[in-house]
Amino acid sequence: MSIRLHLLLGALLSAGLANCHADSIWVEGEAARSKQVTHHGWYDGVKKDVLSGGEWLSHFDPNRQGLATYELTVKTSGRYKFWVRANHVKSSLAYRLDNGPWQQIEMDRDQRGAMNIASDNKPDLRFIAWVNVGTVELTDGLHHIEFRMDSGPQNHGAIDCFCLTNDSWVPSGTQKPSAEPQVAGPSDWFPVVLDNDPLAPESVIDISRLIEAPAGEHGFLVADAEHLRFAQSKNPSKFWAINASPNELSQEQMEHAARWYRKHGINLVRQHTLIDAVGLLQHDGEFDAERLDHYDRWFAALKEQGIYSTWSVIYPHHGPFLQKHDGYDPALFAELDRADKQHDGTRQAIVVNDFINLDRELQDIALRYFERLLNHKNPYTGLMYKDDPTLAVLEFQNESNVFFHTLNGLRSGEYPLFGGKLRRGFYEFVKAKYRTQAEVARAWGNRWDRDDKWDAGELGLMAAYHWGSDGPLHEFAGQDRRAGDYIEFLTKQQRDYYLRREQEVRRIGFKAVTVTTAWKSGGPAASMANLVADVAGNMIDRHNYYGGGAGGHVITEGQVETRTHLAEPGHGLLGLGLFQIDNKPFSVSEWSMLPPSPYKAEAAPLYAFYGVGLQGWDAVYHFACNSTRMGDGWPSLRKYVTETPHYIGQFPALAFAIYNGHIREGDVVAARTLGKADVFAGKDVLGQSLSAGGWDAKELAGRLTTSPATLAIGRVTIDFARKSHTATSDLAQYHDEPEKTLTSTTKELVWRYGEKRIEVRSKQTQAIIGFCGDKAIQLPSVRTEIKTPFVSLIFTPLDNEPLVDSRHILITALARDKQTGTEFNEDWSRLIKVGGPPLLLEPVEAHVLLAGSVPSSVRPLDGYGVPTDESIPIAPDGSFIIDGRYKTYYYEIKR
Repeated sequence: MSIRLHLLLGALLSAGLANCHADSIWVEGEAARSKQVTHHGWYDGVKKDVLSGGEWLSHFDPNRQGLATYELTVKTSGRYKFWVRANHVKSSLAYRLDNGPWQQIEMDRDQRGAMNIASDNKPDLRFIAWVNVGTVELTDGLHHIEFRMDSGPQNHGAIDCFCLTNDSWVPSGTQKPSAEPQVAGPSDWFPVVLDNDPLAPESVIDISRLIEAPAGEHGFLVADAEHLRFAQSKNPSKFWAINASPNELSQEQMEHAARWYRKHGINLVRQHTLIDAVGLLQHDGEFDAERLDHYDRWFAALKEQGIYSTWSVIYPHHGPFLQKHDGYDPALFAELDRADKQHDGTRQAIVVNDFINLDRELQDIALRYFERLLNHKNPYTGLMYKDDPTLAVLEFQNESNVFFHTLNGLRSGEYPLFGGKLRRGFYEFVKAKYRTQAEVARAWGNRWDRDDKWDAGELGLMAAYHWGSDGPLHEFAGQDRRAGDYIEFLTKQQRDYYLRREQEVRRIGFKAVTVTTAWKSGGPAASMANLVADVAGNMIDRHNYYGGGAGGHVITEGQVETRTHLAEPGHGLLGLGLFQIDNKPFSVSEWSMLPPSPYKAEAAPLYAFYGVGLQGWDAVYHFACNSTRMGDGWPSLRKYVTETPHYIGQFPALAFAIYNGHIREGDVVAARTLGKADVFAGKDVLGQSLSAGGWDAKELAGRLTTSPATLAIGRVTIDFARKSHTATSDLAQYHDEPEKTLTSTTKELVWRYGEKRIEVRSKQTQAIIGFCGDKAIQLPSVRTEIKTPFVSLIFTPLDNEPLVDSRHILITALARDKQTGTEFNEDWSRLIKVGGPPLLLEPVEAHVLLAGSVPSSVRPLDGYGVPTDESIPIAPDGSFIIDGRYKTYYYEIKR
């Protein structure tokens, strides 16, 4: 939008106007020359410490619109960017110049730094964001600008400040344009404020050359034993992936996003969920044409940049698929609808996600989505999706199985019709296995449940909370055999569904890789049975999260999880490696170490070096990318965010190492085989269930148990056969107990759990992840003395030569982060004030000496990876110092 404005720049600081830069205008919202506003106690209950000037101008009144007028003065004509920081949620805000026509501000257009500022953290109207009003032409003269607030029934609206600028300034929190660059000291935390990435060809971090484009040139992706491979390629492929959606992106933004992903090494995107993007099937059996076209454009934009797609087709928690016109049994529909707190009588949104595992009719209704979508021809690729190799992975359903707590209501009687069907099904299963009531009584220790009605053909159900690690809990305590039989019954239900779905999507014509679901069991005793069901797909997939703190899915004041993985090898995010099936690919389609945990910089390197590298995982997808550029502060105070320095900022170095094979797969050091009796033992025989979330893997004594720490040494696998056994290598040679150190079978990774540090010691990529204790650390090709307590410091040879010989090296250096104004207690275990944008990074202070020839230059890079004009001094011995003076987390070395 280009609007011709006639404004003047003045220096009326008493009126809230600040001349912050040569030709920039900053105006405080509360400094209106005149105003017609009504304050409201609830609406003004906000965190004013994150507001510019500590206040805002607000209006909340159903009886009249809000108005505010400002007087401005300027002296330099030209084109200016116009930004306003205002309440944007369900907000209608307009402005006009000098009694001219009102101009509506598009509040969802190009937002920056959106955040909840409600003093009670409730997710209501009280949010704030910078909004790009447009580009304006300014000429001299004294004029007025007036804002109108007329949102919905309450006419709500609020303005913190607004700014007009003619330079490259990008808004972030309350940070104003500054005429002079701020001088920083070695230990000074520095702000990260980035605009849309210009995708400059001189960017040092751009590794798009490693991702061949367009996607799909080597045939369909297939499962080849424990690896993924394209049908027309002899070599396995690895995927460094993200979850991302097109949302409301324009065509230009889609194309930019795809190029930005590729630049950072992303070669696979999971669409979660697909029906959330394209909508529900309508009465005529078709999708909304506009939404489907929007997704088609997104898929094609990704493909053009060499980025493959994974489909998470259904997940009713995010996009319900069951509608009344689908023809589902009316009585069962009504039962599900009553249980849905958001029910409207026309569709069922919540519990279908897990009842689908028990009901063939629901499964068939969901299949319609697979059929319509796979048979749809994308006009921008010219191919039906089933015929496009760019669609690499098809997921049957997200986070859903028969073993989770969402079906506990079947036990309590919340779903009488479904419960009755399942009780009768369990009876038939048990009768077929034992034949007579007497044999059942003998096997179950002559103990019966309150709901057992043998003569009526029904047997009582169990719930996930009954399936304890060491046997059944509560009223079923001691009934291991009954628990095993019930879990076996559910496993057959689940596995039959998955096997049928596999056959159905192949009949439709899908040719690439399938996964069943990524979900865990609700009770530990069903952990291995759940895995047996998942083997029906081509690849095993899992989800895992770690860290975070108070606030659920968003960041709020309160407790902070400060545990680090580095003191507990193999736990946390890596614990999923204990569920890797022998001779089957393995992926993690959702993972993250959540903010505001202070040590989250360790997570992405752990997944790259130990997960994809040592363990040989085939695809890992960070959750989730919500933007087409680097985020502002802790973006929107969400905990699931890719667009931060700790995640996408480290991706170029990590993806470069993965695609070039810098970290070799380890030897299998623990091969566990489970027989049917142990799978359905009614207890967790391996002691490694992740059912409680995070990690709860137990190092139990027993012939089948494997310590999670084994994952730091080599690969760990599971297989299923007639008889259980475990084959374990001699691990003592890799474990230095006095030094509390674990070395991988490849010798490339060293986990110093006593010092809470990992060292990557390959010939090419080398790194230090963790706590350094202000001591010198010697890697094979680099010596460092690190002052910063905790770091992720990665050295990448961009010419793919051994680091000692490399003539072009990227340093990626990250430590802790916080927002401007954030306050923690002394040990960071409690967040006292959330603060706001911009994000502040703790600098990595390190003295670096590379083996080999002396560097000819060391330069800091900006946040886009482009070299700055600065040059870092190099000592005669070739050493140099990186620290906060350079306000960056990227450095380039040339030799």
